[in-house]
Amino acid sequence: MATIPVPPPPDHWFYPLYNALVNFKQGRVPPPTQYYVTRDDVLQLIVAAPILDTTVNVSMRFMSAQGEVLPWYNTYSVTATAGTPKVLTINGAEGYLLSVSVYTPGAPRGQCFVSLAIKRGGGSGDNTYGDILLQGYPGAVGGLAYPVAFLYSSVDGRGRMRSIAIANPAAGADWSQTVPAGVTWILRAVTATLTTAVSVAARQASLQVTDATPHLLLDSPGGSTEAASLGDVYSWFNGGGGFIEGLSVAGGLPAEFRCPAGWIVQTKTANIQAADQWSNVVLTVEEFVGG
Repeated sequence: MATIPVPPPPDHWFYPLYNALVNFKQGRVPPPTQYYVTRDDVLQLIVAAPILDTTVNVSMRFMSAQGEVLPWYNTYSVTATAGTPKVLTINGAEGYLLSVSVYTPGAPRGQCFVSLAIKRGGGSGDNTYGDILLQGYPGAVGGLAYPVAFLYSSVDGRGRMRSIAIANPAAGADWSQTVPAGVTWILRAVTATLTTAVSVAARQASLQVTDATPHLLLDSPGGSTEAASLGDVYSWFNGGGGFIEGLSVAGGLPAEFRCPAGWIVQTKTANIQAADQWSNVVLTVEEFVGG
């Protein structure tokens, strides 16, 4: 008796693809990236630029379920954020997220810190996050990129070098500078000139750092006292201290001394006279966002 032949199991790629979203799996070809962004997802860009206004350029490439590569580009003008980062949302895109790059043209590394994450849903009450795609300091020359980016803390690596000129205080007064909101400083060097009046008392100038309480956290005296009717230039730096050369006085600073927002850098001058004057005060700091 003849038997009815049984056809082999159907191979699914001979049949129409009814769901384009799973086309790669049906075709046994892996997708080009691990993230498929739907219209229910939001890409959330957090930007912290505490001191200066910054332009942030974001460029992305999506691949639709049908295989079409779709570019997306936008420029954000972010005003100085102080201690509160700015939150930007990117929605309405759907597809495989192939690449992301972030640049800050005209801004040095360390001025602006960014973090890009996938967030599910756009409602204000939805705080569910997926992966962080990139995080760190972009710049004008070197930016940040996904999928090859590493995730850095805002206090990793090197920060932005700044020289900060301090206004002359009133005669007979010391100067002070508070670390601004939203940043951390590594104090690299301090220079200042003290011009003494004719009064005969010897002055002893010290560089101090306090917190807002204020607790005294650092007290570094200059390497020598200063007599009347002089104009000594003081320099505090790592490895300095304990010597004087002509009208130049050196003081020491600890290496990698980090000062968070709200700490105060100042001088304290023993026997300061009413006509004494601090001038030409400049701080050299390495600045980091947050901390």
